[in-house]
Amino acid sequence: MTVRRCWTLRSICLVAFVMAVAIGLPVVRSLTVQPIEEVLDAEQGYNTKLNDPTPFGYVFRIDSPYRRFGPDQPIHQYPEQTNQAFPSYAMMVLTNVTYVASDAPIFLEGRVSSDTGRRLHKQPLTSAPVTFQFSTYAFDPLLNTWFQRFQSGDESLQGRVTNIHVHHHKKPQPLVQMQIEPIPGLVQTLKLANNAGSHPIQVSWGPPRSSAKEAAFHQIVMGDVLF
Repeated sequence: MTVRRCWTLRSICLVAFVMAVAIGLPVVRSLTVQPIEEVLDAEQGYNTKLNDPTPFGYVFRIDSPYRRFGPDQPIHQYPEQTNQAFPSYAMMVLTNVTYVASDAPIFLEGRVSSDTGRRLHKQPLTSAPVTFQFSTYAFDPLLNTWFQRFQSGDESLQGRVTNIHVHHHKKPQPLVQMQIEPIPGLVQTLKLANNAGSHPIQVSWGPPRSSAKEAAFHQIVMGDVLF
C-alpha cells in the first residue's frame, strides 16, 4: 500500500527557508545546495534480495539522554549475503531520507516495531536532543554489487527532534515520520557515494555557531547520551 508522506521535499525546503529568514540566517548559500532525497522500499529492507536492485535503508538506532531506541527489528538474511554489509537488526526500516541543506533539518520516514511505535506515541521525542545513525543501500549494475549510498558517517549524528508523527494504523508495521534539526555550531559530516567504485563525498550538516554559550549548552546536553 502506498503511503502518502506528510512532508514533501518541496514543503521541507519551504519550511527551512522560512525558518532561516525568521532567525536572520543567510539563505542564499543554502538554496544553492543540491538536496538529497532517497526514496526507499521497506519490503526490500525487511527481506533483502540481491537479485532485486530496489534501494533500501535503515536507522540503526536513535538515543536521547533518557530514552534509547535500539535495533529491535530482525532483517532477513540470505546465506549468499554473508559477505555484504547488511545489518541483522535495525531500529527503523526506511522509506525516505531527505537532506535539504547544511543548516536545514533531516527528514526520516520508515517502519518501526510495534513496541517502538507505542513508546514514540506515548512519549514523543519532540524537542529532545538525540544521536542517530542511518544508512541507505543501492545497487551498482556495473560492478554488480551493493554499496552504502547515503549514510551518517563513522560517528553518530547529533541533532534535535523538531517534528514527529506516529501512524499506528499503517500495516504491517507502524510508520514514523521524523524531522531532526542540526545543532548550531556543530558541523558534522555525512557521506554520499554515487557508486561502489568511488570514494564517498563528504556532506556537511550543521549551521554556523550563533554563540559560544549556546554551543557549550548543546555539548553538555549531548554528553549525557552514553553508549
